[in-house]
Amino acid sequence: MIITPGTRAVLFDLDGTLMDHEGARDAALLSMVCRDHEPTADQ
Repeated sequence: MIITPGTRAVLFDLDGTLMDHEGARDAALLSMVCRDHEPTADQ
């Protein structure tokens, strides 16, 4: 983290109140799995 002279606040999201970290992780994994297993013309 870089703190500059203009920095007025730093937010920490320790319990997932600002962002759903687990949901984002699950969605990313599901997206990767689905993308890697789509049928192609070669299959």
